[in-house]
Amino acid sequence: LVSYSVLIALLETEFKQLKPLPLMRRCVKTAIGVFFMTPLCLAYFVLIDVTFMIYVVFSTMIFIVSCTWIDVKDVVDDYVFKRLFSLSRMQVIGYRRLRTLSQLIFETLPQIFVQLRILRALRTQSLSLDVDTNDLVLSIGVAILHLVFEALIIYLDSRACYISFY
Repeated sequence: LVSYSVLIALLETEFKQLKPLPLMRRCVKTAIGVFFMTPLCLAYFVLIDVTFMIYVVFSTMIFIVSCTWIDVKDVVDDYVFKRLFSLSRMQVIGYRRLRTLSQLIFETLPQIFVQLRILRALRTQSLSLDVDTNDLVLSIGVAILHLVFEALIIYLDSRACYISFY
């Protein structure tokens, strides 16, 4: 839901800048609303993510191979993000960061707590769940590592942008 609201706000901002006629603006908003209620919306999110991942790998490889002489970021930003998605690179990065935060809060944290509860129940009670405790401990460890890693990235980003948590 967080990803939906961010992208809807971004697309709505783009359509406000076009300044269409009031009736046309209403039709466009309705069309966007209908689009975001269909499974096609998920394909749009996946397309943004895949495009961004390919972009990062491609631009980083060119940057490293050229010994930092060639930076294709501006060219790709203009061609891919502005023409294909009508979004700036910063809007796409913001969307991906907000998606990561929502994933941490609504998926990773509950996963850790549920798995810890299952592990506790397996160790204290005599339950037979066909669950290997070693695999469960490994899964909890990886989830905690993911949480710590993402929190560190968020902290470093906030420090780089002079944003405080308080």
